[in-house]
Amino acid sequence: MKNAVTIKTIYVLSAAFLVWGIFGLLDVKNEVYSGFKQNKFKVVSIEEDSPAARAGFQVGDVLLSSDGISIENYKEQEKRPREKVGQERTYVVERDGVEQNIVLTYAGLPQKNKTNRYISFVIGLFFILLPSVLTAKNPSALKVSLGLSMTTFGFLFLNGPYFSNGTLRDLVDVLGIVIITFALTYLADYLLKYAPESKIIAKKGYQLMFLPMVLIVVIVVGLTVIKPDYSASLNSIVQGIFTLFFLGYLGTSIITLIRKFVRTEPALRKSHGLGLMLLGVCFSLLPLLILFTINAISPGAEVPGEDYIFFGFALIPITFSVALNRYVKAT
Repeated sequence: MKNAVTIKTIYVLSAAFLVWGIFGLLDVKNEVYSGFKQNKFKVVSIEEDSPAARAGFQVGDVLLSSDGISIENYKEQEKRPREKVGQERTYVVERDGVEQNIVLTYAGLPQKNKTNRYISFVIGLFFILLPSVLTAKNPSALKVSLGLSMTTFGFLFLNGPYFSNGTLRDLVDVLGIVIITFALTYLADYLLKYAPESKIIAKKGYQLMFLPMVLIVVIVVGLTVIKPDYSASLNSIVQGIFTLFFLGYLGTSIITLIRKFVRTEPALRKSHGLGLMLLGVCFSLLPLLILFTINAISPGAEVPGEDYIFFGFALIPITFSVALNRYVKAT
């Protein structure tokens, strides 16, 4: 009965995420493009021949305000509606100790960005649809665990529509963080439970691995409700916490799988599908871990192929599903 209820949850989530992603695709035409990335207060990268480049932004510019609203004023920044294609916004930046005004004109998404969004949607479909197929017959605890992890992971690739209502945007942001932290935590949990089961599962303090997930959700809810003014120090603290969580659970998943592969006999590696899973991880999670580590050490650093790293994630639901089916048949 418990598995049946959980499988229904997977189906409901899959349907909800699919609708969410479809509405997001319909909204692509309304999204704007600036061409620069910021680390909250500082410009860390600028794309060539982008609106930001044409406006005169430079890497290292410290953002002070946008249309007269301080970058630190989180409450007022959040109240503002999304920019429109062709809309101008005046930024005040500090460069070499001197304040400058820069007028940025937002453009529509370039074709490359649109194409990446469509590819991301297709990858999301792999994540949310394969678990439903996987759990359709003879569901086991491992199948349900993988299904929940993969379905929620799919949310990362399905960008939803824009909401003009600020309260709805806040709610969506909180739900998004909850889903993403759930996905990362339960992916690590699944790999720890996958055969051969890790010894840590039987230890008394094992449940503590879910504590950081709760902490992240509490922090996000707190920041969303209170909306404190952002300072460079607060921004660094929040980013540090999220980076540690992400790298910690992503690293745990990768290390766990590698350890299982190395310590398992060749015959069992094949029957357990460990080689397939490791292949999927090597082309998806490992490059992502490297990218996040580089960005954590040197924000804005140019990484070759950075925009296409997520393509490899399509292998995760495929290799993990095939591996689990192989393992179930072998046992």
